Amino acid sequence: MPSTPRPDDRVASAFRFATELVAWVATPWALAAYSVPLAVLSVIVLIGLPTVFSTPATSGT
Repeated sequence: MPSTPRPDDRVASAFRFATELVAWVATPWALAAYSVPLAVLSVIVLIGLPTVFSTPATSGT
């Protein structure tokens, strides 16, 4: 299968990383004033959900 050239996606990757980093810091920080367990849960959700849904499925081939 011939390989097709990929567009330069470094800018998109850097933007996504920056956005996630801001979310990982700002959301728990904002929620900690109301509830520490809620802040901890937000970190689990913000890190766990993208990890679960971005992992490619293992195929038997």
